[in-house]
Amino acid sequence: GGLLHGTPTQPGPYQFTVRAANGVNPDAVTGTLAVAINAPPAFGTISVPRGVVGAAYDYTFPTTGYPAPTVSRTSGTLPPGLTLGAAAGTITGTPTAGGTFAFTVTFSQSGNLLFDRQDLSISVQVKPRITTTALPDATAFSDYTTTLAKTGQAGTWSITSGTLPTGVSLDSATGALTGKPTVAGNYPLTFK
Repeated sequence: GGLLHGTPTQPGPYQFTVRAANGVNPDAVTGTLAVAINAPPAFGTISVPRGVVGAAYDYTFPTTGYPAPTVSRTSGTLPPGLTLGAAAGTITGTPTAGGTFAFTVTFSQSGNLLFDRQDLSISVQVKPRITTTALPDATAFSDYTTTLAKTGQAGTWSITSGTLPTGVSLDSATGALTGKPTVAGNYPLTFK
């Protein structure tokens, strides 16, 4: 007798006392006993979101299990400005440099029991900044070509206010303004 058996359905720590009786008083009673039902961590496909230079970043790894797993970076580098909180399994901070940063994380439970290791990367984008402050003047019915300039990640160009002169077009991929303006005038424009 005295066999504790069954199939646990919920992980966690459990405490209980045991009383043994055989008809002779007093019954034997144990102190508090404890049993921990461990559950290995479960991980889905991890896709770490992109960051932006100068913007707060906060990502928590999706983990389950008991005891809660810790997360550690075992190789590679996080973007400058970001740190990994092992106990909470979070990457937080504010990225200070753009680029793609590859690293390996290891998920483990107490006793350094290894359950998973994944190679990941975080892509940090740099907000674009338009560096063109003025456009060269154009002459009606003459070829016009100029290219808008910006720093940061690649992206598309668009006009947010104003209208291009008739005959001139914007290449949204390159930022090139080309064509032959057919109507003289002043054309205030705002680009993004």
